[in-house]
Amino acid sequence: MGKFQGVRRISLSVCFLIITFALSIHMNCAEAGGIGPNQGFDSVTVLANQKATVDITQIGPFGMHTVGFLSVGNLDINVNFEVGKRQNAEGLWYVILIGPGGHDASTRSLDAVWGLVSMERGNKATVNTDNWCLGFTTGGALLFSPVSAANPFKYSLIIKGTQRAPVH
Repeated sequence: MGKFQGVRRISLSVCFLIITFALSIHMNCAEAGGIGPNQGFDSVTVLANQKATVDITQIGPFGMHTVGFLSVGNLDINVNFEVGKRQNAEGLWYVILIGPGGHDASTRSLDAVWGLVSMERGNKATVNTDNWCLGFTTGGALLFSPVSAANPFKYSLIIKGTQRAPVH
């Protein structure tokens, strides 16, 4: 039985890498109205009990942005979708969060949340992590109101870690 657990872990890792690579290929390179090239992928390191904020500008009706993260010393990772200030847009937002899960098979390794675009924060996606782990989150918006380079939609993905209890 132990031999098959190693094969399962390797195949899950390969699947995870394929999904990460496929989502990181998405590119939206546009330079207009002071908006620089957006490669569609960022990477951050989230240390124990710290947070990282990634600001995104969307100039089309549909946007997707992927953030790869390295978690160090966290029990779990949370991701919030936050609409920028003075945004007057109508639509839907989504966040998908994928991590390796913890050592226990019952821990959460995938979470997705969505909601209506408003001035308030939405629900947060949460995954459990090992002490050191790699993961990624994808977030974006589907807008029904007009959006352009002159009137972009701005939002942030806030990635926050929850520190593990110290071992004595």
